[in-house]
Amino acid sequence: MKERIRLYIANIKKLGLWLFKRGIVLYFGIFLFVAIFADLKQANEKAIVKILNYMLPNFDYLQEYDINTGKFNSGKFWLYWRYYLTVERFTDSSDSSLILGYLAFCNNDISTARKYYTRAVKQDPQFFYTYFNLAEFFYTQAKYDLAFEYFQKALAMDKFYSFKRLLGSKIYIQILSGEGKSSAELKTRLEERYLLSYERMIQCYINKNDYNSALKLINEGIKKQYNDPLFFFYYKGIALMGLQQFAEAGGYFKEILHHEPNHAASLLAIAKIAHVMGEEELAKGFFAKAALSKDMKMDKGNIEKNTIELRTF
Repeated sequence: MKERIRLYIANIKKLGLWLFKRGIVLYFGIFLFVAIFADLKQANEKAIVKILNYMLPNFDYLQEYDINTGKFNSGKFWLYWRYYLTVERFTDSSDSSLILGYLAFCNNDISTARKYYTRAVKQDPQFFYTYFNLAEFFYTQAKYDLAFEYFQKALAMDKFYSFKRLLGSKIYIQILSGEGKSSAELKTRLEERYLLSYERMIQCYINKNDYNSALKLINEGIKKQYNDPLFFFYYKGIALMGLQQFAEAGGYFKEILHHEPNHAASLLAIAKIAHVMGEEELAKGFFAKAALSKDMKMDKGNIEKNTIELRTF
């Protein structure tokens, strides 16, 4: 008990010094009032986060990019970095670690991003997003074996716990409420991330040219009805193309186009198949249709230089 009180007082002093340097005497006074008359352990985290939240604008403020550079405004970025670094210093929260990882990654600080994403997994090994974010990090670094491992772990996490954990987070609620998301929308977003994890596992195999393993995972997904069959048909077609089974692959893309005539990725895939099989006029026709699709901009005149981009159906 004495050790807890000593640690608590030390944290108060550290936070007091940090706030005093920034001239926030009033907020520190509120913190002391709450800390004295509330449960020590709960006040230590709740009061700190509540006070610090007064200092932070809406999260949408951070997400304003410089259109010319495609990067965060540096002043806004460091405002958020300092905030979450302070939260992480005073609370043992995976929430702040995840966001610090995200901020570091957006700032191209890869080693720091990995450090915080890895720390978040250790802090909350039952939360879906701790594994998902680390998996996404490895995926963007083309470390597909590690990405697959953590996407698989993310899928094993209990959805109910993760949703409850999401709603109970003081930090996430501050961010997500700023986006105007209802609890139903947050649940839908979580479901979508579970589906994306499965899709990424398929993409990991395809990016490694392990098409047989990709097909096995795709067929399992169809059998267990993880998603709409048409979603899997696209990746099945891609995997079959990788195995040079072009005729069978074309059948899956045509099935998609039967339901979605302007699905650009499937149009492009059929153009590629036709080109490989020597049917140049057919290839040009499908390539032209793909180029006219609203979600794909490309050079109509050169099939060879355009590759099939993996994308969500």
